[in-house]
Amino acid sequence: GHFMAVVPIRIGLQPQSDTLSTLASRFSSLSFQAFRRSAYTVSNPPNRRNYEVFYNYQINTFPTFAGLTAETTRIHTRREEDAFALHITDYDESGTIGVQMDFSESAFTAEQRTLTQRLFLQLIDAW
Repeated sequence: GHFMAVVPIRIGLQPQSDTLSTLASRFSSLSFQAFRRSAYTVSNPPNRRNYEVFYNYQINTFPTFAGLTAETTRIHTRREEDAFALHITDYDESGTIGVQMDFSESAFTAEQRTLTQRLFLQLIDAW
């Protein structure tokens, strides 16, 4: 897209010892390292996937044009091929975040999709 670059980050899960805090810490550290190389674009062809989860955080503010305020929105094409995509937005610095989750039905059951959404909302509420 014209507002973002894909930066793959691999995080190994350790179910016996990982907590949300340890995952967040590792993600933060790996993100910082990966963003140093973010000028290089990464493709994700269906026959050779480089990543399965897509996280997109967008904060966009656009100036007025001819006295009119621009309305910013994300158009969901419903054609994503990732196993899971999480899009978080705060357009026009409103302070209100928008959340869109896109689950591959071949990777997640209906119960897993519902559980993930519920846990994410609990995480946001606790934050």
